[in-house]
Amino acid sequence: SVLVDCDKKEVEEIRTKASSSDTSKRKRKNTQESVVNEQIKFVGDQLGKIANALEQFIIEWRWKDFMTTSYIVYLIIL
Repeated sequence: SVLVDCDKKEVEEIRTKASSSDTSKRKRKNTQESVVNEQIKFVGDQLGKIANALEQFIIEWRWKDFMTTSYIVYLIIL
């Protein structure tokens, strides 16, 4: 066995530094996760807008197609 001469103040200082380092790592990780979550939310919102625009386009396209077909049928009947 080896005797180590450590004073309690040094040991406490080392513990504090280690604890502080762990806290910093957790904060960085939480910040990174928060940024990723915001990016996911943004992309989700954008995809929702795209889906709504496509749906509206399809509705308008079908309506125009229907009206064109109806007009042609009307002319043929006349």
